[in-house]
Amino acid sequence: QGSVDSSTNNHEITLSGNWANTGSFNPRLGTVYLDRASGIQTIDSGDIGIGKAFYNLTHSGAGTLQLITNPIDIDGDFTNTSGSFNANNLNMLIGGDWSNSANFISGSNTVTFDGAGLQTLNSGGITDTQDFYNLTHSGSGTLQLITNNIDIDGNFTNSNGAFDTNNLNMYVEGNWANSASFNATTGTVTFDKTSGAQTLNSGGIGIG
Repeated sequence: QGSVDSSTNNHEITLSGNWANTGSFNPRLGTVYLDRASGIQTIDSGDIGIGKAFYNLTHSGAGTLQLITNPIDIDGDFTNTSGSFNANNLNMLIGGDWSNSANFISGSNTVTFDGAGLQTLNSGGITDTQDFYNLTHSGSGTLQLITNNIDIDGNFTNSNGAFDTNNLNMYVEGNWANSASFNATTGTVTFDKTSGAQTLNSGGIGIG
């Protein structure tokens, strides 16, 4: 209970143990580094929104960082550079950039990009330890792929702003729903469900 404030200096926090927020956390513009070298490190965010959200979150430990109990809200950047990040079927809200160069285990979660400006997404690749389940872009800005193709094992939803493939390819196993602007550039979208129906709502014809 009570409050933790990273102060107006936007101090960084580095933690090798577990994170459990049952009070109020004010991250300012700071970064929380989770760096456990082995085993499982857990995050219980307490929920989403004010008092529960992170600004930047970086996982740099060789162990596994695993969400428990609650979804996670990251208003800035999510960076996964080592070990594994296990969403444990819990949803993630991302207001900044996504950079994965390690293992990401989505389970059956939804990652929602909700930023107002340009957000970049580096998936890290299209293997089973880098793919998404459901991916939603609901922010008024642009979500742009960079560096690597993206694999979505569930549904892709683009409901606001613009989604830019930046000449990279997409693999989608679930349904496609676009009600905003989609910029394919020279990328290829492959629908790869092996059985059953996939639905595709393009949002219309023409540019975007």
